[in-house]
Amino acid sequence: MKKKKARRSRVAGGNQEECCALCRLADDDPAVFGEKVTLKEHKLSVHYFCLLTSCGVYQRGEEDEGVFGFLVDDIKQEIRRSARLTCCYCKKKGACVGCNVRSCRKTVHFPCGRKYEFISQFTEPFPSYCRDHSPSQSVSVGPDLSLPQSCSVCLDSIEPVLCYSVLKCPSCHNSWFHRDCVQRQAHSAGLFFFRCTLCNNKENFQEEMLRMGIFIPERDASWELEAEAYAELLVVYRRCDALTCLCNDGRTHSAKSGWFEVIRCRLCGSRGTHRKCSGLESDTRDWACSDCTQAADGRASLVSSPQRGQRRSLLSKRHPSPIHSPVSCKRQSEHCVVHCLLCEKPQDELLTHLARVCMKTSTPEERRAELQRAQQSVKEWTREARNWDYADMCLWIPHTPSRLALLEDLRRRNFFVANVPDSAHLDPGDERLR
Repeated sequence: MKKKKARRSRVAGGNQEECCALCRLADDDPAVFGEKVTLKEHKLSVHYFCLLTSCGVYQRGEEDEGVFGFLVDDIKQEIRRSARLTCCYCKKKGACVGCNVRSCRKTVHFPCGRKYEFISQFTEPFPSYCRDHSPSQSVSVGPDLSLPQSCSVCLDSIEPVLCYSVLKCPSCHNSWFHRDCVQRQAHSAGLFFFRCTLCNNKENFQEEMLRMGIFIPERDASWELEAEAYAELLVVYRRCDALTCLCNDGRTHSAKSGWFEVIRCRLCGSRGTHRKCSGLESDTRDWACSDCTQAADGRASLVSSPQRGQRRSLLSKRHPSPIHSPVSCKRQSEHCVVHCLLCEKPQDELLTHLARVCMKTSTPEERRAELQRAQQSVKEWTREARNWDYADMCLWIPHTPSRLALLEDLRRRNFFVANVPDSAHLDPGDERLR
């Protein structure tokens, strides 16, 4: 006889309004009850978790037989067996889940067990435990460490007391979370991506979560299974943004070469122009949009790539550039980092972050619009942060030597400071300025 085993997740059709034959609920939440399967020819609907946790039914068929290997005759026999058992919480018949401790006689429906802190382990032999006999976790943090106050998955506040509804990571001890939150994370991430959100531990974390009754589906992550999930990453911007477009075929037309090929801004890549529309040469490849030119304080040419006649082989030795500007170096190092305005965190690949985290349910157009909004925010911040006023500095820093030290450091970093008095009035050794 085959023991039941966790299977790879799959979508099953059926009437969503029919009740589960074991728990008598019509709910269809795969993260909570497992997938709901309806066999129309047998007029039978069951939840996957109800089958896995039932005491009297096992998988004796192949994956494509019955309900994920649970034969229909075996399911009906389990329905008849559980019909004689009363749930110790709702007092109704049909309790198919029992405590695994021999001396304990408590039986429940699977949904009732969730409400009254039954823990069902989704590993062979798929035991369940009542509140009195269920496994638990213990706090093992030093006296100098404070307990977390928020769930590391949903970030909502939690009561820092380990219980049925609050679990913790066994490795870092700093990651605490709601049971429902980590179960939905496991359902979304799958076996290959489910890990601690803080320490990134996978092996110990999954083992502990299985012990505490978290079901981990043996499949890839849900975001990896979506059709064309990352298609927007392959989209190349092809539109002329010049004030006056001279192309007869419109702004979205891009020839393979020549005057009306759309070339993109070499800095942001989110603006384009026809060569003719911006008065460029017919073979120009390097162009910067007006926003990036302003953000670089008119020094966009410092980060331009070499012209065609100056390009070298990647295998050849490169001579150091005669231009040594901290502005150009800083622009290149920070160009790919953009803060997400939704979660306020820096992201190397903002579009991917939006698709996976902050805007999973949004359209590609909405994500691109949010990307452009974040890029514009970076440009505006750059323009404002690189311009200082000496009069404001006098108000902020009354101590003259400190103010002059800051002024010297800003100039060394190529910042722009307006309204600076003559050098005769900037002598930090002048007693009148102290």
